[in-house]
Amino acid sequence: RLSSMLSQRYASPQTAFGDTLSTTLSQHHFRSRPLSEELLDEVSIAQSLNFFEDRFADFSDFTFYLVGAFEVDSVRPFLTTYVASLPGSNRIESWQDTGIRTPDGVIKKTVVKGIEPQSQVAIIFSGEAAWSMDARHKIYVLKEVLSTRLREILREDLGGTYGVSVNGSLSDRPIESYQMSISFGCSPERVDELLSQVFSEIEMLQQTVPDDVYIQNARESVIRDYEVGIRENGYWLSTLQFYLERGMDPSRILEGPAAWAEAISGEDVSTSARMYLNQDRFVQVTLVPESDVR
Repeated sequence: RLSSMLSQRYASPQTAFGDTLSTTLSQHHFRSRPLSEELLDEVSIAQSLNFFEDRFADFSDFTFYLVGAFEVDSVRPFLTTYVASLPGSNRIESWQDTGIRTPDGVIKKTVVKGIEPQSQVAIIFSGEAAWSMDARHKIYVLKEVLSTRLREILREDLGGTYGVSVNGSLSDRPIESYQMSISFGCSPERVDELLSQVFSEIEMLQQTVPDDVYIQNARESVIRDYEVGIRENGYWLSTLQFYLERGMDPSRILEGPAAWAEAISGEDVSTSARMYLNQDRFVQVTLVPESDVR
């Protein structure tokens, strides 16, 4: 089944684009190789089964999370029957740093694939940065402000794209680091024009404090996301895991962004833009159709 899927995968321009982006960001690390026929040939069914059986032979240091609309007493019998009976021999394990790091400097690549008159652009800023909850909150607000500004410019003012995706995150494992990504689709002939606008807006955000309306809109967006999230099991599952893995008090989840959103200012956003949108360190990958090789 995998082999059959791969034959179709190779023909996809989006696959070529995504593979180029991921391998460039990981500096072609052995553990980040995209799935291919060559990689599939390396797979041993026997070794795979042995690995699976070893991973699930000992549940000593597993943590189980149950979220949903239930009474605790009603699930205790199920825990006693199906969880307490799982095998365990007190094996304690931890995660490993595989050494995957994003590259230094500026790397730009063009992927020539497909015949549709459509391009895709991705810009990934990354590097080491101190991790804290306060820093996570600020990068979230930066993401919201930049997303709004780029949507106004690229989509509404210039009509160059249907949408712009902006994402930002801080990680504390395996090292403290950040990643900010900007991606959009457009006509091949407008790639350079829109890229120029993106970097102009980044520079503007770094040098000039954004209008308070953008900060307020970002705060409201953060609060809306929280209000939607706390009604979803997926939010509780991921957030409980995040807090407990870091030894944080999970009752803080109930405080919501109202406890910190008002404290983040326009100056904080500009400072974060200078920190996390470093134009001396990013990867840029552009997909262009075969008929538009420049």
